[in-house]
Amino acid sequence: EKAPAKGASKAPPAKAVKAGKGKAVGKAAKAVKATPKGKGKAPPKAGKDAKAKAAKAKGKGKAPPAALTDAEDEGKPEEEAAATPKSKAKAKRGPKAASKAPPAEAGDADAAEAPKEAEEKPKGKAKGKAKGKAAPSPKKKPAKNGNDIQEALKYFKTKDGRNIRAGIGAVVLLGMWSFWGSFQKHSWELAEYSLSHPSIMYKVRLRSGEQVILDDYREAYFWLDSTTRPSARIVAWWDYGYQITGIGNRTSIADGNTWNHEHIALLGKALVSPQPKAHDILRHIGDYVLVWAGGGGDDMAKSPHLARIGNSVYPDTCGEEDPTCSKFGFDQFGPTPMMQRSLLYRMCKEGQKEGGKEVTVNPKYFKLSFVSKYGKVRIYEIQNVSKESKTWVRENRDPSGRGHYPPALQALLSTKQDFAQVEDFNRKGGKKNAYTRYVEESGGR
Repeated sequence: EKAPAKGASKAPPAKAVKAGKGKAVGKAAKAVKATPKGKGKAPPKAGKDAKAKAAKAKGKGKAPPAALTDAEDEGKPEEEAAATPKSKAKAKRGPKAASKAPPAEAGDADAAEAPKEAEEKPKGKAKGKAKGKAAPSPKKKPAKNGNDIQEALKYFKTKDGRNIRAGIGAVVLLGMWSFWGSFQKHSWELAEYSLSHPSIMYKVRLRSGEQVILDDYREAYFWLDSTTRPSARIVAWWDYGYQITGIGNRTSIADGNTWNHEHIALLGKALVSPQPKAHDILRHIGDYVLVWAGGGGDDMAKSPHLARIGNSVYPDTCGEEDPTCSKFGFDQFGPTPMMQRSLLYRMCKEGQKEGGKEVTVNPKYFKLSFVSKYGKVRIYEIQNVSKESKTWVRENRDPSGRGHYPPALQALLSTKQDFAQVEDFNRKGGKKNAYTRYVEESGGR
């Protein structure tokens, strides 16, 4: 066999040719035959193996060593003998030196590695940023309310929106159904006990728990209609005037349409006065006295107002020194002395014990004629009614039917001080009563 040609071991491999768009497309030249054992075989292409090794090195995070050609890889044992000292030194340095500065003879592997390293750099930067503070996201401009409403309406028209609407409706109906039972029960009870019957007849429960129909008021008015004379005049507080006229068919001294404050004051003064004084007034204007008793909004509950109204026109009712009639009412010991002496108190409480004494009405002045079943209404007949006054009133009516006070009451009427309405407080002249002065000074407090 012939010896290898001189300089064959020193022949450098062919350089890779770069072609098109930065990609290595050249092919490594055929390796020089180092020994006769090579038998002239053509080395395979180095590009594919070099790329595979580069990808494997990249996955481990280390720079790949300089790519070797297949000829160099196969002929490595034979080349070691003929290699120059310089090439041996390069081989000893190994992959560390190759990772720092790959030789130009790396072929296709070097050309393919360059763009991959360029791609790795941005990823490294992004990874470093992720470890630090996150980059602030751009702020979105708030949508206008009109746009939000339109978008919501559009959404509710979609299939999902219709499902949501159906769900909301089901929840509302379920909530209404849960309260329907209690609402229905309350409505029936309200209609049965409070709204669907007259106010003078209603259901109540006794202390024993028994439920009864309270018919005292109708019963009293029917008694007036069936027992008293058609010409009878009924004295009562104005609250019951329409019922006395409409149901009892009798004349009422006052009703809800009585606009004359002085007339209401005279009625109030008579009811809160002691029996003899009250009789001197009522015998000239009425035949019977009707009172509501038995508690629960009866005349005793209204009595302080009756006294104040009477005192606003007749100052001697409670006195100039007491314009609000504070002496008429109840205190910690019970009814005040003025209330105990009043006609209204005695009529409402007759037969009951107060302070160890039984409350009575003097039959010389007023005779008890009717008591309703449960004591809610009492009717007293006025004794010694003035026939002269009754005849005079009947004969001196105006053509319109309006009556006048009889002459027997002129002495009392001369003591009254006409009540000044709020809009009349600034009028000049005339004597002002104690109540009017009190309202002006205190501002009505």
